Amino acid sequence: MKKSIFLLSLVFVSIVCGNAEQKLNPQEIVCKYCVESTVDHIFFAPEDGAIYKGLIRGLIQMAGPESKIYVAAFRFTDKDICNDLIIAHQRGVAIEAVFDPGAVTAAFYSGVFSLCEAGIPVYQYIPVSLKPAALRRRTFSKGAYPTIMHQKTVIFENTFGRRNFVVFGSLNFTTAGFYGNEEAVQVRNSPQVIAAFLEHFELLKKRSYIVSLAKTAEQPSLTGIPYIILNVFRRITKK
Repeated sequence: MKKSIFLLSLVFVSIVCGNAEQKLNPQEIVCKYCVESTVDHIFFAPEDGAIYKGLIRGLIQMAGPESKIYVAAFRFTDKDICNDLIIAHQRGVAIEAVFDPGAVTAAFYSGVFSLCEAGIPVYQYIPVSLKPAALRRRTFSKGAYPTIMHQKTVIFENTFGRRNFVVFGSLNFTTAGFYGNEEAVQVRNSPQVIAAFLEHFELLKKRSYIVSLAKTAEQPSLTGIPYIILNVFRRITKK
């Protein structure tokens, strides 16, 4: 009962915020917050959720064939951002994404499958066993649990004004993230910060399996490989 009430409240908040968001042009939001030589803004959801979402959408919409976008997300269910990424991919923007297994195998809607079908290169993070500190000395303890890819980051190269940006923070790219939960996020254009995120994104790819490859004339897209198959393959290759 409590869960149903919570879901209904989220739908209501989404409708209210969605109506307000329709008055905001994503590209106008970018022009408002990303024109300074030094961009360093903090947003708090749910109050700033529509602005933060509009900023992400605007940066995607302003990306051209010379742009690159890198996504690292724990959960990814926002259909607007998903559609913007697919449209950007279709006009030649280079896009790569790394997701936690939960975003790929989620029973509810996940935009990951749409990205795969569009031919966007998608990587699925491979969890490793992690023991709580109290159990690390016990060789045969059963208290181990899998790690997760908990980032919520989008890196933009050569987009608005041919500049680079990174958005990151606690907010999942979901309705609850933008309009329901208490979240704190940032948008930065510091070259040092962006370089650090780009370096770590490459590390995330090395800790992941490719789920979907970019479509070419010779190589069709590989879509929706179940996580269980990837996990079995990982176990076999480790032996």
